[in-house]
Amino acid sequence: MGIGFVIAGIAGITLVFKQVDHILQLFQFVIMAMTFIPITIAPFLKYVPFMFGLQLIRDIGISNVSIIDIPLSDLIFLILNSAIYLMIGLYLFKKCEKNAKQKGLFGHY
Repeated sequence: MGIGFVIAGIAGITLVFKQVDHILQLFQFVIMAMTFIPITIAPFLKYVPFMFGLQLIRDIGISNVSIIDIPLSDLIFLILNSAIYLMIGLYLFKKCEKNAKQKGLFGHY
C-alpha cells in the first residue's frame, strides 16, 4: 500500500500540472528497471519501496524457502518501510490536492 500511495502522491502532481504523463511513464520505467537488480548487489535498494518485499519473494522462489521461514525482523522491516511510504504518499497527495483546490484547477483542462 505504501508504494501505491507514493505513486498516488506523484500522480497528485497531475492535479496541479495537467500534462505530466511523460514523467509518470519515466517513473514506471525506472521502477521496472530496478526490479531486475537484486538487493545483494545493491544493498541500498533495501530502503526503496517494494524492493525488499520483491527480494523476499525471490528468496522464496529461488531458494525454496517457505514463507514461514522468513525472519520476523525482515517482516517487521517490510511493514515499517511500507508504513513510512504510505505516510509519505498520503502527505504528498493531500498537499497536491489542497494546492489544486486553492488554485481552482479541478475540472479545467
